[in-house]
Amino acid sequence: MEENRVVKDLNANKEYILLGDISGSMAERDPRCAGETRYNYMLEKFKLFIMEASKHDSHQEVDVILFGEKVHMFKEVTLDDISTTLSRVNAEGATRTDLALEEAYKRHLEKCKEMKKEGEEHPGTVCMVFTDGDPTSKPATEQVIVDIANHIRSEDEFSIVFITVGTIPFTLDKWLNGLHDSLESRLKQDFDIFHVEKLEDVDFLQAVNVVNHD
Repeated sequence: MEENRVVKDLNANKEYILLGDISGSMAERDPRCAGETRYNYMLEKFKLFIMEASKHDSHQEVDVILFGEKVHMFKEVTLDDISTTLSRVNAEGATRTDLALEEAYKRHLEKCKEMKKEGEEHPGTVCMVFTDGDPTSKPATEQVIVDIANHIRSEDEFSIVFITVGTIPFTLDKWLNGLHDSLESRLKQDFDIFHVEKLEDVDFLQAVNVVNHD
């Protein structure tokens, strides 16, 4: 699979789901996060992402899923929700990335059905996973990605962008960088649906447009 390349054009009709890590390490202050806790830094970025996404999302809405030991779904999140509800969430002692991705894909399928009933075609979902640590179960997370990739009909239907927050462990960096090669033999189709970026280095448009499909 080819390396990721940033492209300029944004598909204005995409649906967006933001997945935010609420494991204990996200409560730590980090110099790469302007001295803020990683969680608060992520929330500030969420605000910018939501403001920008609302200009492009066909339904003017963004869903947020927070994940630690459990998964918490917040549908059609507004900027006020970020400052109130999401800012009061307690940290949890695990990083169930697998459960969060499963929930995101379920939400995608739910929206597909809703739009089909309205006579509309779903434009595809961009799922952004903000995290600072290793998934509690890497095998389970890998299996979810494989299952999604083997279920969708095209790469544009569902994309996953891992966005690392602040200082991350070497084990996470190594795992993410090796994920393509690790999963390639398990994919029924040559779909490159996941990509990796650093939160401090990427804005909304770049996060959405990490791959140029030849």
